[in-house]
Amino acid sequence: MPPTRSTCSFSLVSRHSWLAVLAVLGLWPGTTRAEPYLAVHYGYKCSQCHSNPTGGGKRNLFGTIFSQTEMPNKIVSGRDITRILNLSRSWFDEGDEANTGAGPGNRKEDFSLGSTFYSGYVTSFLSLGGDFRFNYRTTFNNSNGDSNTFNTTQGTLYGSVELLAGALSFYLDEHVAPGGATSREVYGLLRGPWNSYLKAGRMFLPFGLRLQDDTAFIREVTGFNFGVQDVGVELGMEPGPWSMSLAVSNGSQGSSDNNTDKQVTGLVSFIQRYWRLGAQSTWNNTPGAKRIAVGAFAGVNLGALDIPGVDLEPVTLLGEIDHIIDDFRSGSRQRQLLLYGAINYEILKGLNLKFTYDFADPDMSESDNSFIRASTGFEYTMTQFTQLRVFYRFRDATRDNPRDGESMLDFEIHLFF
Repeated sequence: MPPTRSTCSFSLVSRHSWLAVLAVLGLWPGTTRAEPYLAVHYGYKCSQCHSNPTGGGKRNLFGTIFSQTEMPNKIVSGRDITRILNLSRSWFDEGDEANTGAGPGNRKEDFSLGSTFYSGYVTSFLSLGGDFRFNYRTTFNNSNGDSNTFNTTQGTLYGSVELLAGALSFYLDEHVAPGGATSREVYGLLRGPWNSYLKAGRMFLPFGLRLQDDTAFIREVTGFNFGVQDVGVELGMEPGPWSMSLAVSNGSQGSSDNNTDKQVTGLVSFIQRYWRLGAQSTWNNTPGAKRIAVGAFAGVNLGALDIPGVDLEPVTLLGEIDHIIDDFRSGSRQRQLLLYGAINYEILKGLNLKFTYDFADPDMSESDNSFIRASTGFEYTMTQFTQLRVFYRFRDATRDNPRDGESMLDFEIHLFF
């Protein structure tokens, strides 16, 4: 069974690098967040905002600045917080009053809170980040009855140490909630010429769209999600519009390795301003079965149509298809087909309306056993560091499955830095 991918590493920045990044912010039209549709929307590679070249996890300096300046609907300053919390105090400038005869009309306000900007850097070589998600979910289930509950769905801390500025770094992605603390990713990253890199350690593997939603069938069923890792090495290169990654790992999903076979996983994508195409594959030979999975994905921003008088740039489409073949040692074979489609519409800055469709056929040799999941909702990044998400999902499962007809309503608070 295969693992997955995500995360980052960091680079030391000089004063001139800061100026360069800020200049880019002034010239580029938008933002990128942790979702692939945003990369498609603005024509970016995943490495534009994430330390990990294949995306996900910790934000690099560019992504950190972008998340606080271009992502939010409202940028909250220290002065705003002071006013909201009524922390300001009025005072007379005694010098002005003594020297100019100024009276009560010259009262001034002392805004004690400074900048709200967070660079991510604790020192010049150590950077930190994190994601926290708190969820309230109501589940409607015809078989088991309804329920509702509060959950901490994610508590993740990221850290990166630059050992050689811009060339060698150590990265840690630590899961702290829910449950006990576990390391999701721990690796060293060596960067080379021509935008190449070598990664070694515990990591998510490069396969398909790196969606935030691990319950999407292309993430849940394939096993390439933020809950599954493997130990190995990954080599990649990003020349021009291309992005290529190849990983060789134990194929044991992070557990002990007890055989000589290794899992091979690869991803290649071609990226343009308004669209991209990609393909992925994996091969894993385990004591229980041999798995081969192949797939392809695409994304397009409808601004590419350039229709006079019609602004379609807020609309971004995503799609992925995966075919999985499992040859079991018993002699049986199982073939699965997975489909994913999404429509994203940026209603206004920071507010995204999303529709997604998931399809799974768990055994293509049988009829009438496929099922779907449909979702709709919105993501609202109201201020820097804070996002609200509301989604309704319906899952039509296979026959005799306890999740038949299950639907869910999710309210989520996402804090990130």
